Amino acid sequence: MQIEKFYTFYDFTNHNGYPPFKPLIQNRLKKRMEWLINLYPNWDYTIWVNYFMKIIKDNSQSEFEKSFAHWHLLAYLDLDRCYLIWREFRKFPFYVVNSHELYDLTNSLLFQRDKFQKYIYKYDSKNLRGANLKTYMLAILKNTIREKLDLKSSWRILCDVDTNKTKKFDRALQKRRDALEIYQVTEPSVSQYIFALKYFIQVYKTNRIHNSNRRQGSRWPEPEWSDFVEVAKYYNSQRFLSNAPLQVSAGSEITPETVKTWINICLKALQYSPKIVEIPYNVNSDKQKDYELSNSYKFSDPEEETVNISQQADFVLRKKIQKIEHSFKEIRSKIPQEFRPAVMPLCYSHPFAPLNQEKLGNKIGVHQGTVSRYISKYFEIPLLNEFKQFTNEKLNIESYLNIFLETRFTNPKFSNLLDKILVEAIKSLDDESQKILKFRYSQNMDLADIASALNSQKRNKPCEIKSILVRVKNKLQQQFLEELSKWQAEYIRLWLQKYYQGVIQTVLLNSFKKLDSFRQEILEMRYCQRMDERTIMKHYTKINTTQAMCQAKQQLQQSILYWIDNNLGVSLTTEKQQVMEIIEDWLSKNLIYIKL
Repeated sequence: MQIEKFYTFYDFTNHNGYPPFKPLIQNRLKKRMEWLINLYPNWDYTIWVNYFMKIIKDNSQSEFEKSFAHWHLLAYLDLDRCYLIWREFRKFPFYVVNSHELYDLTNSLLFQRDKFQKYIYKYDSKNLRGANLKTYMLAILKNTIREKLDLKSSWRILCDVDTNKTKKFDRALQKRRDALEIYQVTEPSVSQYIFALKYFIQVYKTNRIHNSNRRQGSRWPEPEWSDFVEVAKYYNSQRFLSNAPLQVSAGSEITPETVKTWINICLKALQYSPKIVEIPYNVNSDKQKDYELSNSYKFSDPEEETVNISQQADFVLRKKIQKIEHSFKEIRSKIPQEFRPAVMPLCYSHPFAPLNQEKLGNKIGVHQGTVSRYISKYFEIPLLNEFKQFTNEKLNIESYLNIFLETRFTNPKFSNLLDKILVEAIKSLDDESQKILKFRYSQNMDLADIASALNSQKRNKPCEIKSILVRVKNKLQQQFLEELSKWQAEYIRLWLQKYYQGVIQTVLLNSFKKLDSFRQEILEMRYCQRMDERTIMKHYTKINTTQAMCQAKQQLQQSILYWIDNNLGVSLTTEKQQVMEIIEDWLSKNLIYIKL
């Protein structure tokens, strides 16, 4: 009989509430279980559970024996306890509870023996099998979790965030922004509400939660009118500063009543919204890259609606890269001609590249710097120049800038790439330049009013303000061009990654189609239908499906190696493991999305 259940604990918190858990084996518990098993080799789980419960209830037992019995039962319950937390946590929106709270809550109930012992005394095992102890204890834990959630007030849901750590605070505000968008609040209102909420959370926590007169442990109190007055004052004084969104500079000053209305809308949006899934900032998946690339195609013509030029851009770049690939003989490089077609598919930084620049250089007898210069000079720079010419023909920068300032300054279209670039360009200006732009284009002030608002002795004449405004617009246009150039370079890098990933992926797909129907079928069952190997074996009782799956992958591996050797002139026999990892990655992530 396996006895791991009675001495294994699981590290729940390091996995964000999702199994599998890292086992923390308690050696003393393990040795004791091994000793007990030798004494009673025929006992099953039911008997062991009842045995440990009996020790806990028996007052004649020593503290030593009771302590061990307690820990053995905790280990027996621990995996199910962790799964319970995970299941319950997934059902609630992010703002209601987090896994650490539930883990700590259940720890306080289970790991204090006096509390745990009370539940054991109440448990009547008569006419019940010992395994039902799990059902009994999990029901208690579930009820405890529910009671804990019921104590959370609406204001705690909205304001229980860490304001001392900038990144955490920003993430919390972003989640509330997402909730507003799900609640169908649109710009510029979303940015205005979040800007007010940022100050409200800080004011409310200072005045209500951290107030020395507040009774500890009580519910989060209702905000008072003075809180809204203070937030309105902050909002009005900060809305023209450089760190304020353009949207908040629009309109007149807000009142405390307006703040109260906005904050209540934020609260309703949170209570309405389903759970919002948080995507890590360091996500680097193929899907994320595809998303970035597809969205990078979209920008607005100043006189027309948003134009999707993806097909045109792709056609232009493919035409250019085919021209480069047909002129390998004319390229001046230390890389031998026979290896030039191999450089981009094998070592450009796409997910299916089996080599890096240094390893490829070693294989073909050149330095890594030679490979890097070859990629930059003959691929990245020519494609970038082609793309710049293509996009610049579609745009009139000066006209686009003027239309943005006059019509969309306080409500940029963030689905539009060029608007996003312009917003970033505005943020890069100095504080005074940003303030002048906000006075002019969000408040529609004339030059005399701007001069008065700046309250400067040196710049109190409208003609001087006009001169400054012209310089600011010129600087903004220059900054816009610099930001656009950065985007164009990043676009080409992503496009090349996707293009050469597609080259290898096409080879993988063709190799997959050459497998016999049985091997295709078991790979589809494993990677498309997500069946485990045991389930697959049930469908083919007379065939070793594990061996067949392994042979299918090896056949794919051989096909890839053969294609690279014959078409690119490079042998990867020493990189078989890397190629197999690429195949495994492709099967896991891409096979399900391909129409075979």
